Amino acid sequence: SRVPQRTLYRYFQSRDELFGAFWRWVNELIKVPPLPTTPDEVVSHIPALFDAFDRDEALVRAMMHDPHGRAVRVANAGARRNKFSKALRPVIETMPEAEAMSLLASVTVLCSATGWESIKDNWRLSGAEAAEAAQWAVKALIKSARKRRG
Repeated sequence: SRVPQRTLYRYFQSRDELFGAFWRWVNELIKVPPLPTTPDEVVSHIPALFDAFDRDEALVRAMMHDPHGRAVRVANAGARRNKFSKALRPVIETMPEAEAMSLLASVTVLCSATGWESIKDNWRLSGAEAAEAAQWAVKALIKSARKRRG
């Protein structure tokens, strides 16, 4: 938007801080629900999440495919990983580390704009149908992980 870099950095100390603020603004704009805090919330938040993505599909897709949007997403990936790790702690706490990582990676991708877009586009589903598919998969993964754990 032709704002001089020096003006931006008057308000933001670093590029990461700027990207973080932009990410929060986009999430507020499309009304992304808060990240889940329990295994049940991981499953139950998917419809509201996918509904938020559907609300401004063009913006969400632009954020996914534009290099600057990708940079913003990647800059916030650590916080997202931490939130999902905490939410799924009751499921993963006794799992071998590699299995826990596989579960977290799979669930996180299903509960993301990437999962939303892939399910919608590859299976020609609506956002609501994509949310149902993602919920089914996340439930199955959590159920399987709980069974393996004993």
